[in-house]
Amino acid sequence: MALDSIGLVEATSIAAGVLASGAAFASVVPGSSSRLQWWAVAAALVWLATLGAAPLAGIDWSTVAAASHEWLCVGFIVVGGAPLAVVLARLLRRGAPLSPAMTAALGALAVGSLANVGACLSLPHANGAVTFAWHGGVVLGVVALAALAGHYLFSWVLVRSAPKRAGAHEGE
Repeated sequence: MALDSIGLVEATSIAAGVLASGAAFASVVPGSSSRLQWWAVAAALVWLATLGAAPLAGIDWSTVAAASHEWLCVGFIVVGGAPLAVVLARLLRRGAPLSPAMTAALGALAVGSLANVGACLSLPHANGAVTFAWHGGVVLGVVALAALAGHYLFSWVLVRSAPKRAGAHEGE
């Protein structure tokens, strides 16, 4: 069964999300290889390429910018992905994030690309340029913000000052 253009975008988005999630978890394990991070970045680039697969020459970018119906997709990606982002951040904080910005960026990429699938399925788009600009732009913006906030999300000071669990022993 061949994938049509919408199916290809969703498949690459899911692949990017799964690889980014695995890379985020690998980034909090000391001594783990960074190869998975590069696979996640490559998958994200392939996903962005499939979003922008429509011929970009001759597109009226003012029409793309004026696509006000896309704010619903923006909300779906950001608000719909927020619960998953909170759970993922809590799980990642249990590890040893040696590169907090990279861990946060990979986590945001995982959540953003998977939330994008939900947005695309609930509100299909006929114009690839609109999807590329709005969906890709929102996910890249969330990834950039997460990378900037990574130090605050995964700070060793926060990890060390976290309250100990009841009944936990010093050696655990």
